[in-house]
Amino acid sequence: MAFEDYELFDGGIAYLHTEVPPELSGRGIASFLIKYILDDAAAKGLKVKPVCPFVRAYIEKHPEYRANTVPYP
Repeated sequence: MAFEDYELFDGGIAYLHTEVPPELSGRGIASFLIKYILDDAAAKGLKVKPVCPFVRAYIEKHPEYRANTVPYP
């Protein structure tokens, strides 16, 4: 099972960790999951704090999600 750990904060959601079982890696499952959660956050009007490096990398590759992102070091 693939999943995303997250925490809600006032007005947004922080994505903390993306997990995909090793036997499923390389199939695009994490990317599919990240796209889904980012679209869901936008639909709910939540700002995204990309703590997870994979989520940050996805947003870097897909600039359409940057407007809904809270800066995170």
